Amino acid sequence: MTQTHLGHMIKKLILCLIISLGASFFALHFTSNLPSAYAIGCDSYGYLKQKQLFADRGFVGGLNTAVSDSEASFLVSVASKINTNFLTWSEVVAPHCHHYDQTTKQIVLQYPPGTGLILSLLPANKELQSLSVLMVLSTVLLYLITNTLAFTLRHFVISSFICYVMLAVMIKFQVASYSIPVTMLMLPWIALLTYFLKATTTLGNLSVALALGVLCGLLVDVRIASTLILPAVAGIFIAKLVLTPGRKSLSVLVAPVICLAFFGLTITPLLYANLVNVGGALKSTYAIYDRELRFNNLDLIINNIQYYLTDNLAAVVAVLTLAFLLLCRNASTLQHPPSSGINLIVLLLVFVGNLVFFCLKPVAIDYYFLPVSVFCLCFGLLDFSRGTSPLGRRRLPILNVITVIPCTLVLISFAGYRITMEPAQKVNVSVPDTILNKQAILYAGITGGTIDYYFGKYSSKLDFGTHCIVEQLLTRVALAGKEQFIINDTPKMSELMQDIGIDKFEKIGYFKDSSASYEVYKFDDSHAAELPLISCDFSVNKQFASQIDLQLSGEVAGSHFNGLIKLTNNSDTSFSTRPVAGPVRLSWRFVDTEKINSPPPWLARKDLTMMVASGQSYDIPFVADLPKDKGKYLLEVTLVQEGFSWFQDYGMATSTQTVLIDQSLNDLSIKK
Repeated sequence: MTQTHLGHMIKKLILCLIISLGASFFALHFTSNLPSAYAIGCDSYGYLKQKQLFADRGFVGGLNTAVSDSEASFLVSVASKINTNFLTWSEVVAPHCHHYDQTTKQIVLQYPPGTGLILSLLPANKELQSLSVLMVLSTVLLYLITNTLAFTLRHFVISSFICYVMLAVMIKFQVASYSIPVTMLMLPWIALLTYFLKATTTLGNLSVALALGVLCGLLVDVRIASTLILPAVAGIFIAKLVLTPGRKSLSVLVAPVICLAFFGLTITPLLYANLVNVGGALKSTYAIYDRELRFNNLDLIINNIQYYLTDNLAAVVAVLTLAFLLLCRNASTLQHPPSSGINLIVLLLVFVGNLVFFCLKPVAIDYYFLPVSVFCLCFGLLDFSRGTSPLGRRRLPILNVITVIPCTLVLISFAGYRITMEPAQKVNVSVPDTILNKQAILYAGITGGTIDYYFGKYSSKLDFGTHCIVEQLLTRVALAGKEQFIINDTPKMSELMQDIGIDKFEKIGYFKDSSASYEVYKFDDSHAAELPLISCDFSVNKQFASQIDLQLSGEVAGSHFNGLIKLTNNSDTSFSTRPVAGPVRLSWRFVDTEKINSPPPWLARKDLTMMVASGQSYDIPFVADLPKDKGKYLLEVTLVQEGFSWFQDYGMATSTQTVLIDQSLNDLSIKK
C-alpha cells in the first residue's frame, strides 16, 4: 500500500469516526429528557383512548370507536329533543375529540386508527417515551445513511446543522399531538425508500416497493392530511421511470403496482373504521368544522401563510426546507444525478400545495405543516448527498457502506436499553367520589378525557355549546332527575357558568393532578322547572317576531338617555336571546326629525341573556349616548339577530320616543 493510499484510508477512517460521533451525539442529546403520555385535553386523550380500545377489544374490535356508556345515550336523547338539527349539539354531548354522527346514530372518536394502533404495540405506560426514542433514532439513522452516501466533510457539516435544527423543533411537538412523533418516525424511512426505489424487478427493489407501500398506508392511517405528501413519492418515482435508460417494458410497472397494492391493503383498517363509525368507507370521522376549507376568505389565507412561515416554531423547519431546496443544487460544483432537477420541482410543488391547503383551513395549528417540511428536508438531504459525493452515482466502496452497520447496531441497542430503563409513568389524579356516580352527568373541558381514561367516568364537553343549548340541556337533564356536575377547567366553561348564574352552582371539591387544580361544582336544579323548554333556534319560524311587543320609557340625564324597554312575548313560541345562530340584541338609534328620510344606521347594541316564554315579559334597562348636535330626535329601539335579520323585517313594531336637545341653553329635556 502506497503512502498516498494509506493517507487516503486514514482520512476515510477519521471521517467515519466523525460521522459516528455525530450520530451518537444526536441520539444521546435528543433522548435525554423524554416526555410522558398523559390523557388530558383533546389529542392526548383521544389517541390514548384509541390505544385503550385496541388493548381491550383487539385489532378489529378496536376500530369501532362507538361509545357505549349509558350517559352518552341519555344525553343524545335529551339533546335531540332540544333541537332536531344534530349539528347544534353533536359536540356538546360528547367527550373531547368525539362527536355524535347522524348516520350511525352513535358518538364516535374523530381520529383515524393508525396512531392508537401503534401506541397499543408499545410498552404500557411508556408509550410517548418509546415514540420519542424511535422518532429520534429514525432521523439519526437517516442522517447516518445520507452522510455515508456523500462521505465528505462539507456534507457532514451541512447535514449536521439541518439534522440538529430538525430534531430540535420536532421534539417540541411530541406532546401537542401523539400523531406527530408517529408521523415523524415514518417520514425518514419513506424518504429513504422513495430515494432507493427503482423501475426494476430485482428482489431487493420489490422489497423496497412493498415496504414503501406499507409505510405510506400507515402514514395515512395516522394522519389523513399526510395524503398530501404522497404526490411527492409518486412524482419522484415517475421522474425515475421517465429517466430510466434502455428499452421500456411493462416490467417497469411491477414495483409501483406492488407499492400500490400494499398501500391499499394497509389503509383497509382506516376504510373499515370509517364504515363502522360514520357509515361510509370514504367518509371522514372528523367533525364538519375540522374538514372545512374556506376558499373565499383572502384575509384568512394571508394570515395563515404568515403564521406557517414566520409566526411559530415549526416555521423554522418550513423556512429551512424551502431555503435548502432552492439552494442545494448550487451548493456543489459537482454533477447531480439527472433526476435531481425534477425531484426539486416535485418537492417544491408538494411543499406549496400543502401550504395552500392548510392556509384554507379556518384553524391554523403550528404542527400541521411540519410533516411535509420534514419529508422534503429528508429527501432533499438524500438527493444532495449523492450530488456532493466525489463518486457521483457510481457504486460506493465497501468502507463507506460498512460505516453505517456498527453505528446502526449501536443505535438499535441504545433504543432498546433506553426504553427498557425508562421508568413507567405514574399518574396522580384525584376527584370527588360523588362525580363518579354512574347515574350522575358530568360536564368537563380539558379534564373530561382524564376522568374517562383513568376512572372510566363519561363526561361531555358542555363548553362547546351556546348559552341556549347549555341552559336547555342543564334544565332538561335536571327535570329527568339526574344530578349534574361541572369541572370549571376552561375559560369558556367559566363564562357559561357566569352567564347562567354562578349562584346556581355549588362548589363541592377539586379536580387535582400533579400540575393543576380545578373547581368542581354541582348544579342546583331547584329552579329548573321555571325555565321554558325551547328549541334554541327560531330562524325557521321568525314570523313570531310580529307578536313581540316593545314598550320604551326613560329620561335624559346629562349627556345620556336612561331608558327602559319592557319586552313582552305575545306569541306561542318561547325563544332565547342566545339561540344556536347569532345572538339577539337590543339596538337603538337617534333619527333627526329633519332628516327622517336618511336615518343613521343601527350601530348601538346591548347584549341580552334571557329565555322568554310565551306570555312572559322582561324589563331591559339600557343607556344611550345622546347626539352631539342640538335638535329634535326620534329615539327608535328594536331587536336584531346578529348576522341574520332585524325583527322589524318580520313584523315587529319598533318602539319610539321623541327627544328634544337644546345644547345652546344647556337644557336637555324630554318630550313624549
